[in-house]
Amino acid sequence: MTLITTYEVIARYVFNSPTFWSLEIATYLLLLCYLAMASAIRKDAHPKAELVVARVPERARWVIRIVTSVLAFSALSVFIWQGWEKMMQISHFGEKATGLLSVPLVLVVWIIPVGGALFLLQWIVIVKTYVDHLRGRSPESKRAGE
Repeated sequence: MTLITTYEVIARYVFNSPTFWSLEIATYLLLLCYLAMASAIRKDAHPKAELVVARVPERARWVIRIVTSVLAFSALSVFIWQGWEKMMQISHFGEKATGLLSVPLVLVVWIIPVGGALFLLQWIVIVKTYVDHLRGRSPESKRAGE
């Protein structure tokens, strides 16, 4: 995706010869990132801001993680719902991409609600570990008590 976008910028602004395919392909590749969100959170590889959290006591840190997760659930739920609505609208009207590939958009847009749902399910598992940690039932706390 980065190479395609870089190529487009150079072609457009250096050689004054924009491509007709780069935006469409880069957009499709970006949508594929939604499918990777669940894997990223499972591996704890998602971006997060730890500046404030790292400076508070450990118990407060876990509470902050749970509270921010609940807020994220709300935003993600709207994202999934709106993605589903858009997918159903596109499916109903049979919209197609207007670019190079001219594929039915429903074949592309399904990634938004499905990727979001996978992300939400994985996040529920992570938040359960947060709650278990607060209750003293995490694997780390069990090992410490042995």
